[in-house]
Amino acid sequence: MCADPERQHDLLWRHICALRETQFSKDAIIVLGLECNLGFEAHHILRGLQRRGLSNYCALHEGAGGQLGILTTNNSKEAMCIATNDLLAENHLAFAPDFVSVGQGEKEMMKQLADELRHFMIHVEPSRSIFNDARKTYSGKASGRQDDLCIALQLAVLTIQMWTKHAKYRNYQVG
Repeated sequence: MCADPERQHDLLWRHICALRETQFSKDAIIVLGLECNLGFEAHHILRGLQRRGLSNYCALHEGAGGQLGILTTNNSKEAMCIATNDLLAENHLAFAPDFVSVGQGEKEMMKQLADELRHFMIHVEPSRSIFNDARKTYSGKASGRQDDLCIALQLAVLTIQMWTKHAKYRNYQVG
């Protein structure tokens, strides 16, 4: 991702617009699974998209107390890592025929994601006492690498699971 919020909002907006131009996504509901954090970034991103005219969307509210976004805890990181790994192992994840990338070329983005997935690991730090569990960390940042695309994919998988399983989103689904 990029550090400049306006640039980030613009990149996301251009990505949504490019998705809207594809055959399979032009009339689809855009489901936003934004990360919920202490800086209210999900709120800023949503407002930035709304200012640009975002329509036909649903933003998930899975933060503490139903707050906008998805709260990323160690448990949710483990869940999204396992779910993504399961989908990959079963060959249930693939690039769409009309894959969209507005930041880089499609082939470059696919190559970068594949590289990040290959280097993503579960780091286990042994317990320091009999009263604690071993600490697991989910990351692909070893040796100065990036894992933003890998995390985005995992967050997308978790978003799809929440969107399809939680009753509160059924009003948005098209029959």
